[in-house]
Amino acid sequence: MLRLAEKAAALVRVLTGLRGADDRPLVRVAAPVAAARPEVGKPALMLRMLACHGISAARLDRLPPGRLAAMAATCTDCGARRRCACDLDNGVACATADEYCPNSDTICALGKHP
Repeated sequence: MLRLAEKAAALVRVLTGLRGADDRPLVRVAAPVAAARPEVGKPALMLRMLACHGISAARLDRLPPGRLAAMAATCTDCGARRRCACDLDNGVACATADEYCPNSDTICALGKHP
């Protein structure tokens, strides 16, 4: 299962521009989702959303593992994935996420406390 999480982390690193970043927080986020929902295996949208809000991999590494796993599960079960992906692709997700993202409050709080 760790191999799937590592692959997911590599994909997310590329998508979010975190090339060369420490993989530990990305693997830590991806592993619980990959274990619970193998068909999903990657909270890429969540990590892209975090990156667009300026939340670094180093900041994620300081969070309790349970917080990341809960956020990943919420993202995985979200019904707004299509809009989220579209807004991220169009560069407007930071301005619109509070309209549909169930992790929006947590993401905003993370952004306020570096």
